[in-house]
Amino acid sequence: MKTILDFYTSLTRKSAHEYCGPCPWCRGRDRFIVWTNKGKGGQFYCRQCQEKGDGIAFLKKEGLSFHHALRELDVENTGYDSVKAPMPRFAESAVAAPQDENLMKPTQLWQKQASKFIEHCWQDTQLKSYPEYLMLTKARFLEQSTLEQFKIGWNPRDRYFPAEEWGLFGKKIRIPKGLLIPSFQDQNIISLKIRCSDLSLNPKYWQIRGGSSSPIMLGQGRNPVVIVESALDAYLIFQEAKDHVSVVALGGTDKPIVGSVAKVLDNAPRLFISTDYDEIKDGELGPGQSAMRKIRDRFNRADYLPPAIGKDPTEMVSLGISIKQWLAFFMPELEKRELTSLPHGFVGELYETKRLLRKYPELVPCPKQKQPWLWIYRASTSCSSCKGHIHCLKDLEV
Repeated sequence: MKTILDFYTSLTRKSAHEYCGPCPWCRGRDRFIVWTNKGKGGQFYCRQCQEKGDGIAFLKKEGLSFHHALRELDVENTGYDSVKAPMPRFAESAVAAPQDENLMKPTQLWQKQASKFIEHCWQDTQLKSYPEYLMLTKARFLEQSTLEQFKIGWNPRDRYFPAEEWGLFGKKIRIPKGLLIPSFQDQNIISLKIRCSDLSLNPKYWQIRGGSSSPIMLGQGRNPVVIVESALDAYLIFQEAKDHVSVVALGGTDKPIVGSVAKVLDNAPRLFISTDYDEIKDGELGPGQSAMRKIRDRFNRADYLPPAIGKDPTEMVSLGISIKQWLAFFMPELEKRELTSLPHGFVGELYETKRLLRKYPELVPCPKQKQPWLWIYRASTSCSSCKGHIHCLKDLEV
């Protein structure tokens, strides 16, 4: 189990299990105390602002959801006191039942402050051209027009704002240093995430509290729709193929598909699921694969569209397969033009996998297989040649 110390390192050891240092919220010097041998992931108390709680409460104050905090700390949910740590507004399901969408929208004050902050960071980013920002956006293959359209900027340092300025309870809001990833709905900002720069202090992605947990949609439902996890993956797909597909970004495997987005998916001409492929542990599907199966249970018209190679669409592009080549797997209107430049032998493998997916709808990709489109395994049986990852592609009848 991890503790608060894994996420907040600015502390000095006072005894075997006691640490102290500046408070991350009120900044009181040497007023913040952490005991690593108590509670779920430790306990904290600030003698200046009186904030207190366990490791889950700490991460929730820093913007994580209850279930995200559990995962970050490697804490079992069993037996947790729901009075001290209430469940989030939405159950942990990728396809929750439709709910009142107004409950998920941030307040107008939050939207005003978030828009003001995003615009400030965007203008600052264009003036100063931060090397880390340029490196990250280049690695994501995002063009300048896409960065400008979605205001993907850079926050050069940790910042703190009074919570009341954003219409929220508590002392302060923390926005860590990193890449700003805004999400919009009907041209209004609905959530703001940070791809953190210092991963020794923060989780990889940090959602600013007060924003919406609903998925975002790019494009119109009259096009086929691709469902992915990451907003950055969604922006890349939309950049490369917005004339051919719309894109839904879940924002995480535990986020529900509800409201207007669920209605669009119910009426879309075609659906493709491409959640991330995480390493299988102890024979269990990773979060991305599990989410894929949940989504298909809800939207049974959806087809699996695994990356040709790599964990996600962005990694696939970095390995030489374009977004349009990938989409041509299931889209005849792209097929003839885009498949001509694929590597030798790839098209044959593509069609073989296409036939298998149609014959065996329960097949899902296996992240241990490195050959393009040979990532398929059957979730109901085991196979020693795949080291427990299930049934090999070569053993199935085409």
